[in-house]
Amino acid sequence: MAVATMVSSAGGLLAMLNENHPLLKLHALSNLNKCVDFYWPEISTSVPIMYPLKLPFPLYLVLKEEELRN
Repeated sequence: MAVATMVSSAGGLLAMLNENHPLLKLHALSNLNKCVDFYWPEISTSVPIMYPLKLPFPLYLVLKEEELRN
């Protein structure tokens, strides 16, 4: 049985952008992309943190593969 999760803030995902592990950053970016329409005022203040993130090529492929599955 699938359970929907309600998110009331993008704060947790935004905090993941400051983690050292690249997969956490990838997870955060992927999920922020899904909720940007709802939480843009909160997310917009972190654009300077997101902009310089450069995903290594293999991580980019993982992100694209995940988008195709969803």
